[in-house]
Amino acid sequence: MHDDEEEKVTSGFYLSRPLLVIGLVVLILGVGIISFVQAGGRQAIAKSWLGWFLPSFSLEIKASPSYLPADGNSTTLIDIVAKDKHGQLIDGSDIEINLVQGIGDLTNSADMPSNVSKQVILRTPAKPQVIIIEADFRGIKETVTVDIFDPAPPAVPTLKAPADKAVITTAIPTISGQGPVGTKVEAYVDDQQNTIFTVDSSGNFAGPLEQAIKRGQHSLKLISINKYGVRSAASIPITIEIRTPDPEIDLANLRIKPNPAKAGEVFYVFVPVSSNTQSVKLMIENTSYALADRNRSSIYSATLRAPTSPGLYPISLIITNQGGDSVLAENIASLKVR
Repeated sequence: MHDDEEEKVTSGFYLSRPLLVIGLVVLILGVGIISFVQAGGRQAIAKSWLGWFLPSFSLEIKASPSYLPADGNSTTLIDIVAKDKHGQLIDGSDIEINLVQGIGDLTNSADMPSNVSKQVILRTPAKPQVIIIEADFRGIKETVTVDIFDPAPPAVPTLKAPADKAVITTAIPTISGQGPVGTKVEAYVDDQQNTIFTVDSSGNFAGPLEQAIKRGQHSLKLISINKYGVRSAASIPITIEIRTPDPEIDLANLRIKPNPAKAGEVFYVFVPVSSNTQSVKLMIENTSYALADRNRSSIYSATLRAPTSPGLYPISLIITNQGGDSVLAENIASLKVR
């Protein structure tokens, strides 16, 4: 007689249909979990909130340096750090290191630091390429990229402007020229690095110097530098002459308030100057005071204290232009103290 609630599985054994369904579900889930873990799901779980309930690990791999010349001899250190969920360092004997992309020699470091789980040394090949190294710890995988570059120096940049023996009336001249795409161009004035320009996608660069130049003759040359720090030979130096004008003082609008001033009390000074002025100092009683252009309006001002003795005190000004050249305007005004 057949029972609708039970099925005969083997001779002498019977299994209810609900239990059969549950068994099939468990079997399917088991197969799925195994496939998921083998496909890298272990790493995804470890990084999710579910990892709180499972044995959890973190894995980090880094290269120092991350780029090397393709000379067949240079080396970089690959550090691998594995930690448990308590932040404790894990021994690296179970960590596998693989070359995922590129060619290079990997050897274990003989002098591994105590703050890493494992350290290997990569010796570069003689051919430029991108090498990808993978660290695998119990299904958790992380990679690092090492750029093996051509050690040949970049091409020498060319200078378009200014021309050789040019006379320039500003302390911050504009430089323009051409260089290899993807590089920067260093401008040297009197063999001292002054400014770094970025070469655009068309191979051009232009801009003012960052550091002002004093009056007189100066040498100017350029050097290309690529992203790996490899520099070209220097361009042939040219000579430029800086002839900046002296800063000017607007005497008609120079103000000292109050004047006369009371002995030992505060007075204010306002000195309007030309736009090529870098700094202004006021001298009174053999003491100098720096004035400030607070509103960037080329009006330099200060709050000072008058001498303690009555009298007429001459005021001189030291004006410095953007190139650092100074002029002295002696006895340009006076302060009466009563």
